[in-house]
Amino acid sequence: MSNNKIDSNEFLYYLHGTSDESKDTLENIFTEGLKDYYGISLSSTMKEIYHNDIEKYGLEKLMKGYTGGEHKSVFLIKIPKKYMGLVLHRDGTIDFPVPLLKKTDEIPRYGIGNGYVYRLTPHLIQGVYNKTTDMFVTNPNFSPVFDPNGLEYSDEQIKNFWSICQINWVKYAESRHKYSYEQLYNDDLKRNNFSEYMNDYSKYFKVRPKKIEKVSLKEYEQELNSKYELNQMLNNNSNENNYNNKK
Repeated sequence: MSNNKIDSNEFLYYLHGTSDESKDTLENIFTEGLKDYYGISLSSTMKEIYHNDIEKYGLEKLMKGYTGGEHKSVFLIKIPKKYMGLVLHRDGTIDFPVPLLKKTDEIPRYGIGNGYVYRLTPHLIQGVYNKTTDMFVTNPNFSPVFDPNGLEYSDEQIKNFWSICQINWVKYAESRHKYSYEQLYNDDLKRNNFSEYMNDYSKYFKVRPKKIEKVSLKEYEQELNSKYELNQMLNNNSNENNYNNKK
């Protein structure tokens, strides 16, 4: 994956692993975002990796190491620390927190979560590593600056607000859970809730807000199919050799 010019210490890093390595699934996550069946908890579907480990082992090694077991595809998620409400300034304020999750109409399986399936915005998914192809694929929709209208805050953000006594932020974040994505989007747009702050973040990160574009992973699909064909050929040869040896 291409190196980002933004200081890596500006982000929190997470990994999400899945046994699904199909082109359609990867394209969907890059375009629509990562599904969370457990409501608004980031940690329910992603594992945080820490800067000490990144400096010690490197992102590539950590992502490849996460493919142990059933994981064939590992996604890298990068969330700006400023969006999480982590730092209390001397004047009692925090950097403006940015909502990350889109409520969908899908009902979670087995009644888990808070009644809704959410998606993490695809803008925070930098890319994926696939074990079968040994390929890193960058998400063209990745950008720390995006349109947050209609999105909701995560459990982790709300806990951060509580920890530094930002009660007004807690109330505001929790109030957004009462409405649909469409209702929030229209209200945010009407009230201009985020544009000023996202403009400030655009200047801070030195990137322009990015719109979602359709992702096509044809090259990845070709490589994946080639690996399947190669493995099938090797398995066939191995079976033939075993059969001949038994004669």
